[in-house]
Amino acid sequence: GYYDYNAAADAIVQILGRKKNVLELGIGTGLLAEKLIQRGLDVSGFDFSKSMLEIAVRRLGTQVKLYEQDVTDLNLPETYVAALSHGGVWVGIEGKNCIDSHITDYERNLEGLRRVAKHLLPNGLLIIGIQHEHKNCSGVALGDGSTYSSKVDFQEDLIYKRHLVEREDKVLA
Repeated sequence: GYYDYNAAADAIVQILGRKKNVLELGIGTGLLAEKLIQRGLDVSGFDFSKSMLEIAVRRLGTQVKLYEQDVTDLNLPETYVAALSHGGVWVGIEGKNCIDSHITDYERNLEGLRRVAKHLLPNGLLIIGIQHEHKNCSGVALGDGSTYSSKVDFQEDLIYKRHLVEREDKVLA
């Protein structure tokens, strides 16, 4: 419930038109990629997290090309008509006129953008999703009897988030 992946996939398909070959930046567990594949897109993706990619492999099988890489070192064998980030690396913050990043260093962000640009075909698109500003939440039901909570702490230009998953007063993650 954190993102509406169906709505995001529909918007991406509308932006792309007939273009099909896309690279998801920070593909994570493949939740958005799954919806994009259902809509006929040819999806490749990368993530720096091996454990996230393992879940993506279980979810997507051989339907996507997956790479374990960091955007700042990105070196893939293909180019794409579009690259998209729906919070995996960069995200627009609604009402703030800014782009947020999981990369805290300015120069590393620029290098990541340069690397992505090298993987785009001429006139390729960079699509960055928009989400609401980070907020605290408490006790969101996850459907298996466990709950999710997050605490957000704003310090200067950084946002620190603490995530908690519990079941029956026991911390699971």
